[in-house]
Amino acid sequence: MLIRNPKFVEDIQNKIDQKVDVSEIDLEILHLKKKIVSLEQNKGRLEQDIDNIFDDDINAERKRSDMNKRLNKIYEEIYIIED
Repeated sequence: MLIRNPKFVEDIQNKIDQKVDVSEIDLEILHLKKKIVSLEQNKGRLEQDIDNIFDDDINAERKRSDMNKRLNKIYEEIYIIED
């Protein structure tokens, strides 16, 4: 049997005792959190810009449409990072 093999038991114990270096993962998580903060700030500014478009501006609808496309891209980036 495999479990009765002392080498197998020793190898499993060594694997259990090993520590995994997660510093790179921690750095990536930190980077992604900062990216989300930045995207949230951009999203807030863009929402304000959309709200501040004057209705009597002859290009108001086109501006809102373009800004909403940009806003949707920001949301998509946020969702991708969060996943």
